[in-house]
Amino acid sequence: MHKSGALSLLVLALSSLAHGAEGDGGGLSEEDLLADVPTVLTASRLEQPVSEAPAAMTVIDRQMIRDSGAWDITDVLRLVPGMYVGNSADKGAFVPNATVSYHGLADSYSRRMQVLVDGRSIYTPLFGGPIWSALPVTLDEIERIEVVRGPASAAYGANSFLGVINIITRSATDTQGQHVSLAGGTPGLTGSYRYGGRQGDLDYRITLGYVKDKGVTDTPDQDPGRSTVYPRHDDKYINTLAFRGEYQINDLDSLEAQLGLSVGQYQAGVREDPGSGNLNPERENRLQSQYAMLKWQRSDGPDRQLSLRFYHNRDSLDMDVSKTASMDPGLSMLPLPAPYNAPLSSWAERDDFELQHTFAPTENTRLVWGGGFRLDRVSDRLYLGTSDSRNYHQSDLFANLEWRPWHDLVMNGGLMVENNSYNGTHASPRLAANYRFLPGQTVRLGLSKATHSPVILEEAVHSQIDFTPCPSFLHRGNTCSALSFGTTQGLDSENIYSREIGYLWEINTRSSLDLKYSLDHLDHLIETTRYLPSSVDYINALFARPGSDAGKAVTFVGGGEADVRSLEAQLKWYWGEKTRIYWSWAYTKVNGQSVTGNFNYGESTPRHTSNLLVAQDLGTDWTLSLSRYDMDRVRPLSDGDALPGYFRWDGKLAKRFRDTVFRGEVALTIQNMGNRAYQEFFYENQYSRRAFLSLTLDF
Repeated sequence: MHKSGALSLLVLALSSLAHGAEGDGGGLSEEDLLADVPTVLTASRLEQPVSEAPAAMTVIDRQMIRDSGAWDITDVLRLVPGMYVGNSADKGAFVPNATVSYHGLADSYSRRMQVLVDGRSIYTPLFGGPIWSALPVTLDEIERIEVVRGPASAAYGANSFLGVINIITRSATDTQGQHVSLAGGTPGLTGSYRYGGRQGDLDYRITLGYVKDKGVTDTPDQDPGRSTVYPRHDDKYINTLAFRGEYQINDLDSLEAQLGLSVGQYQAGVREDPGSGNLNPERENRLQSQYAMLKWQRSDGPDRQLSLRFYHNRDSLDMDVSKTASMDPGLSMLPLPAPYNAPLSSWAERDDFELQHTFAPTENTRLVWGGGFRLDRVSDRLYLGTSDSRNYHQSDLFANLEWRPWHDLVMNGGLMVENNSYNGTHASPRLAANYRFLPGQTVRLGLSKATHSPVILEEAVHSQIDFTPCPSFLHRGNTCSALSFGTTQGLDSENIYSREIGYLWEINTRSSLDLKYSLDHLDHLIETTRYLPSSVDYINALFARPGSDAGKAVTFVGGGEADVRSLEAQLKWYWGEKTRIYWSWAYTKVNGQSVTGNFNYGESTPRHTSNLLVAQDLGTDWTLSLSRYDMDRVRPLSDGDALPGYFRWDGKLAKRFRDTVFRGEVALTIQNMGNRAYQEFFYENQYSRRAFLSLTLDF
């Protein structure tokens, strides 16, 4: 939907809302004024009404998730204004993975978004982004998803560069009993079983899950100017196990423990034309992800909490290309080079400790402060050139002060000071003012600076391609080096300087309109240079004099700049008791300068995006929902393809049922009902109509 259509819809919605508000005596009834005001936790680490949060927020609750008919978590995030979602955005360097990015600058790994599950960061130090498919979290277990639309390093540190996605799961207390979920159809097959129980003061739940995801099932027609297009090799077979326990020690103290394990086989790699070389062939990679988190909290009042939290994450990846990889025909006299000639393994670990204290220093102020320490360790023979681990240390101190000088004005000031192994010490401040100028109507002004520090792979990449045995005519001994890939030493942290103005109209406790305009300047952006060597490159490197620069390539370079101008709107509208409307729209314009010349920042985000979801309860426990997703053309950064814009219609018809033992829902969901083929991230990633049946049972 383009700008004119979006604005027409907004005018229509506002007219209807204004008419309804007049008829209801201002829209806020006495019941609305006395009802609980929806709050968020993620914006500043303080529990706040959305109208007092220092940043633009999108809250996706359980009802929205059910209405959307989403297949997985990333599908749900398409509802966020300004959010770009692309599936199967990796052709095999790690595993086929979705990318999720706010305001563009999207590459294969979502490196500039902080993603949390119950406050635990899930981005892997392997490449600096989350492995979405490895999350042992089912859609049924999510209480809500809070999305901070804008820089949030003042609260959550360096990776909260463009925003924060915080997936908040349901408590063990709220998930007692047994639950079964099944879904199957064109996208694949998923199933989960959950048991929740109680032993004295301990509430707990255990969840088992299975996913068979078929990935991209279509093959697009041949595109002029491209080599042969082959089907994507990106199926996934994943088993998950998760545990959550909550123990009430006494009236003040509680313990929470979470454990999770994900083990999967991931198809990876690409097929090349017969007779051409391929060091990234079709294969199966094995990925295992696990985590453990322990949190102690003392609560001795609504604004007095002290907590200690520790978590450990580990990801390990095994792959073997030695049986199917091949060199170009022009190098057939050479053996398969190392490290491609043997099985490859990589792993990453993270240990993170954090203290947080919340209290009210005075009657009109609240303060949250704390600090933490993090240790990352990565071992990757392919990209780091050694099986030894590389370490990364980070420590931080943070604080956010909420000050209410008078009833209708709330000021938020936040600061994060971090020290890390690569960039030393840097600070990320944020200042915001929220003024309620009319009942239910608030304007927000905000200034912030955020950083994104390079991860181990970006700072320390060193990939060496060696031939053993070395061809005898080169007289180099048993081993000779052909090509090496490195990075510019001492990459600076990326910076973003953001200014925004927002408007929030809380029509009633369940309906609201949110507008946001922002101007962002980004500098020191880290760019990748995908260097694919040819036969000539190998030959030149092999015959070069020792010590020359032949065969050396730089993989990561800093120095890119971009300016982002964005206008966004989102509407959540409950029309009576049976109709729910969710609408979002975004206009985003990016101008940038690439230091390598390989990046086109202006095309890295769709200029216009819009989403509309309408759900109608039909009575007798039936619900019909329709949704439309519109996106302009886009070319993701790094190795993404230039793709045309598209729109799609989705539909879901659900029937709820209940008897003396069971309660549940059976539903049919059809995505892209019009069967208009479209692509995501790569030209080969084509999607046509997809349909699946789902069943949930609680007993």
